Amino acid sequence: MCAHSISLHLKEQPPFPSQGWVDPELVSQCYNAHAPAVYGVLMRVLECEECSSNALEHVFVKLFSSGGESPRLHQLIQCAFVRCCDGSGEDGREAMKGRITAWSTEARKTAERPEALPNQSNSTAHYH
Repeated sequence: MCAHSISLHLKEQPPFPSQGWVDPELVSQCYNAHAPAVYGVLMRVLECEECSSNALEHVFVKLFSSGGESPRLHQLIQCAFVRCCDGSGEDGREAMKGRITAWSTEARKTAERPEALPNQSNSTAHYH
């Protein structure tokens, strides 16, 4: 069981009240289309499988509980980042924002030049 502050924070959150009927096919399509990318981003930022899985689940439940249209990828990632910052506590919030900014900068560089992606085998920093 993960004891990181993000996972603990997400587990303490009350269930989201449903704003109406949710089309299970819509949820499935959105999840299949976007969950791998959102999970990948979360893993890159959090470096913890359980924290990433918890945040991913929380984001999908929150966005689909609020009704409306199927969220876009950037909305899912933004919501996940907000949850990560909320769960980092006062001491970890700035560090989390720094990790998110670093990911964003790296993502922009990669989009412009895929060869700019850093070698992951050299990465030793872990979020805890």
